[in-house]
Amino acid sequence: MCSLEWCHGGEETVKARESLVRLLVRLGVLEEEPQRSVYDGKAELPIRLLSKQGRFDEREAVRCVAEHLDIVVLDLECPETKAKLAIGEYECRIDTQLCWEKKMVPLWEDHGGLSVAMANPVDLDAFQRLCFALEVKGTPVAATEREVMCLLREHIPPSRIQFDTLDTDDEAYDDAIEILTPTEANELTSSLEHSEVKPVIRLCNKLVADAYQAGVSDIHLQPTDGSLDVRFRIDGVLHSIMEVPHRLQAAVISRMKLLSGMDIADHRSPQDGRFGVQIDGHALDVRVSCVPTGYGENVVLRLLSSESSDLTFDHIGLPPDVEQAVSSVLAMKGKMFLVTGPTGSGKTTTLYTCLNRLRNGTCNIETVEDPIEYRVPGVQQIQVHESAGVTFASALRAILRQDPDVIMIGEIRDEETAKIALQSAQTGHLVLSTLHTNDALAAITRLYDLNAPPYLISSSLAGVIAQRLVRTVCPECEGAPGAEYLDRHAHLMKKFKVESEELVVGAGCKACHYTGFRGRAALYSYLEVGSEVEQLIHDQASAAELEEVAREYGYRTLEEEALAAVRSGRTTFDEVAPYLSREHRAPTQIVEELALELEDGESSGPVVASSDLVV
Repeated sequence: MCSLEWCHGGEETVKARESLVRLLVRLGVLEEEPQRSVYDGKAELPIRLLSKQGRFDEREAVRCVAEHLDIVVLDLECPETKAKLAIGEYECRIDTQLCWEKKMVPLWEDHGGLSVAMANPVDLDAFQRLCFALEVKGTPVAATEREVMCLLREHIPPSRIQFDTLDTDDEAYDDAIEILTPTEANELTSSLEHSEVKPVIRLCNKLVADAYQAGVSDIHLQPTDGSLDVRFRIDGVLHSIMEVPHRLQAAVISRMKLLSGMDIADHRSPQDGRFGVQIDGHALDVRVSCVPTGYGENVVLRLLSSESSDLTFDHIGLPPDVEQAVSSVLAMKGKMFLVTGPTGSGKTTTLYTCLNRLRNGTCNIETVEDPIEYRVPGVQQIQVHESAGVTFASALRAILRQDPDVIMIGEIRDEETAKIALQSAQTGHLVLSTLHTNDALAAITRLYDLNAPPYLISSSLAGVIAQRLVRTVCPECEGAPGAEYLDRHAHLMKKFKVESEELVVGAGCKACHYTGFRGRAALYSYLEVGSEVEQLIHDQASAAELEEVAREYGYRTLEEEALAAVRSGRTTFDEVAPYLSREHRAPTQIVEELALELEDGESSGPVVASSDLVV
């Protein structure tokens, strides 16, 4: 053992960081000891934090520390190391939170005991706590913090727990939520022992309550070979939370089906339902979908706020100029307003926000939806039911006889719906709807494809919003990117002239579940259909011509909005990369970039023909 005093005790976290920094100074890696505030309380450990400030090379610092402590340095990304990993053997027995907070991960056991990779190998207290929990003799090894965190994300989700670790006798879970929908949900299937009824009810209550507190959009109950895997979708990404043993799988599924008014005796047909809950005084609408799979019934619960106060332009992050333009459209009569984007991009929320703005008691608002996402007071909402003959088109025809002022259509899917919607706008109604297209300009092409007459589109369409959702950098652990991030995105920084000083990334902390992201923001691209754009639509002009004129009305592409979000530090290149491909840029921009590449001698592929530039 080296002469360094390993840290442990009541303030082990602070002492471990101090000891590591002092060791770096003693070894000559650091010229002088920085202020404690530079590294204390930060999401990242001192070596990675100080290396990102340019004080030394991270890997070289790890090597020096390991050499002084007489321990091995491992490259956790090399194939030989990955082939030996046996992390799964310890996943169920370790304190997950300890591993994430201390940046360490158990690797494998050999003759020297359990090898534990540590980003701070002087933190002996954390090492001993891990070995004590696993009841093994251990050997610390050093690795870079980035490599340790990559292994943790891949093998040990930060929130994963086992059902048996829950205190199912805790009566606090009985009142965790108040079920607002009257059902017979307290009666579980007869296959469940009476002694297990309350634990299952408490578990289901806890899942919904915890999901609400964590800002979860969906709860997935996925049956596997030997258990029920519970996963939360947070900021658009699924996280594995816990495993429910197989013996309770049927009971948990039955509880959720009963809450949502489904037939618990039917295990072969897809079913849909919903129920209402109240958590901490906040009303929540839970939409439930159940489908049969090879291992049992798969249930997905979508959590929707029932409070219309959340549906405001400020809440959804609409930029001031776009908000002003949309507000002008909403004040019109005899026009159509469209929101476009893929599934899960927030289109429905934007439409409901518009309805909430219009809901002033002086106009009749009718909607046709599949499914009804939010229950909005004062709005007449119709659920599509194709087996009963209620389609978008048939419901829309019926609505026109209900004296509506505003009509909202969940989605324009077919030619008949498109024509009725446009004709409704022509007859003086304000029509709001969605389309599945890649950008705002493509909405016009999509209407052409649905055989809508160009003269009808040009005279009815007032505006189109294309939107996407991207995760935002966690404010608790945000900081400057490291060399690895800058190297990985050097080509994008060069292409779009982005300086490293403009970039922000999240290191990962408890507040963001160690992802580096917390919350989501929308990217909006708004197309205003002014008089010149209207004429081009009537003449069926190309997308390039439309874009050129639309820019005079303030049109900006999703790519430009994505780059602005990166430059402002709201998100990262990793999040917006899908919107920075050539396919999302104007043809003129592609030609300019190709010319620059040819001048620099960097183009390795064939020159793009003019026919390839059709949008």
